[in-house]
Amino acid sequence: MDTESLIAILTSESVITGLLISVCAGGIMGLISWVLIRSGLSARKTALESQSWPSVPGRVVDAKVVKSASSPNSATTYSPSITYEYEVSGQTYRSSNLSFAGDMHPADSGYAQAVVNHYLTYPHVIVYYDPSKPTQSALDRKIGNSWKVMVWVGVGLMAFTCLMMALVVGADIAQQLGILNF
Repeated sequence: MDTESLIAILTSESVITGLLISVCAGGIMGLISWVLIRSGLSARKTALESQSWPSVPGRVVDAKVVKSASSPNSATTYSPSITYEYEVSGQTYRSSNLSFAGDMHPADSGYAQAVVNHYLTYPHVIVYYDPSKPTQSALDRKIGNSWKVMVWVGVGLMAFTCLMMALVVGADIAQQLGILNF
């Protein structure tokens, strides 16, 4: 095949359309991947920073299990909702952030109820807070693994997107070259 024929194939409407669709879809999936990776790394960073935060006594003011489903056909998730108050420099704050580790038991109502029962039984808590931003706090400073899940899902989604983009454009070029017929 000569150069002119190859250029004609690579600049054909179907190859350009396939490329544009791949780039648009890839851009959207890339953005979602970036958000997942960034969120995971940000949660890890905050959890690591919280290891050096000071602590103050606090008290639980509300504890309940929250049941939710994103749609009628989706799975029901259960999460503990613990609201607590604490005081820093004479200012009272209220928060419901348990930890930066994330909840790895979203479908387990027993787990959520056990967490709620713990805080109802022991309402006096130790609150760790960010001294530069006292509104940011947590009851547990563990780092956990949820950040890894977010990062790996983001990386996997990005790799899958790149593969699909290459396959769509590559298949169209191969079809134009007569290597594939469908």
